[in-house]
Amino acid sequence: MYEEAEEKGYEIEGSYSPFSFLSTEEVVEGDPATNVQFDYIGNPIQYIYESTNEKYIRYDGGTETTEKATGEEVEIDNVFILETAHEVVDNAGRREIDLQSGGGRFIAPKG
Repeated sequence: MYEEAEEKGYEIEGSYSPFSFLSTEEVVEGDPATNVQFDYIGNPIQYIYESTNEKYIRYDGGTETTEKATGEEVEIDNVFILETAHEVVDNAGRREIDLQSGGGRFIAPKG
């Protein structure tokens, strides 16, 4: 992959600033996020935490998300939801995502 990128003139190294997060002292404990729901372009998305395997199960429009090749449910360790501006920039569906200006604050519902 690196050889192909270099042949096409793509940068393969760069310097990036990490995201800033709250320090341990700044963190405010809240309720466990066992059921997180939001709307993505008119489509309801949901993550339900299964305590038996300590994973989140993803649902898209009320249907459990599964791996296309195996049909197995998608199990996720961590869910990071970021609300920010984005737009499709080409016919391949790639997106430009604004990670600089911030976004809204998402509060997970109880339950």
